[in-house]
Amino acid sequence: MTLFLAGGGSPTQERLVWAEAFEGVTRVLYWPFALPHEHVRSAGVWFRHALKDLSIEAEVDSWESLDGHDRSALGPYDLLFVGGGSTSTLAEQVLRHDFVSAVFDFVAAGGRYCGGSAGALLACETLTIASLVDGDTRATGMRGLGLIENLSVFPHADTFPKNRPLEVARALGHDILALPEASGVAVEGGVLRPIGPDPVRLITNAGHDVREMRAGERAEARVRRPVSPDAGT
Repeated sequence: MTLFLAGGGSPTQERLVWAEAFEGVTRVLYWPFALPHEHVRSAGVWFRHALKDLSIEAEVDSWESLDGHDRSALGPYDLLFVGGGSTSTLAEQVLRHDFVSAVFDFVAAGGRYCGGSAGALLACETLTIASLVDGDTRATGMRGLGLIENLSVFPHADTFPKNRPLEVARALGHDILALPEASGVAVEGGVLRPIGPDPVRLITNAGHDVREMRAGERAEARVRRPVSPDAGT
């Protein structure tokens, strides 16, 4: 299971995250439906231009929604890229069309997941942090994909006062990963690794312990594991 979670900056800001996420990738599926409805249709064109500007070559399909798409349709892709916008709007699509297990099966089978801002939040178990960070009150109590456990992503962290992620961690009572806009992390094999020019902050113990991490450092990450067909028998 390989996840890339980015801080929500522009493609140029996140270029180091994108470069690693897209390395060796041939086919990409882009989900832009966290964006306002009027921007979703043109998002695929924007995304292809962004990849070209970063000298990334990949075949891109962009879905405007999950309507009419079967959950097995993720299979042919190497990477699922989930963009930013409204966390609750994004999650409502995924939950309403029952794509949670489909995404998990995709990454468990070797597909990569890359999410920026709302897309990074979606990878977590709970989305309540969006109500505290973005004022997205509809996200309160909503569940995400649960690909990474006991952790909430705080995107755009460098645009907030430095103590704000600590306050949010204390309010939520679980770990926070504060990502600046130009940086992100890779999570693979239960190991979390920063990517980017700016340090990320891992806030644990309900906001009382803070570890600033730079590229080259490692931390343990709890990721969702496949359940054996024989479990519980």
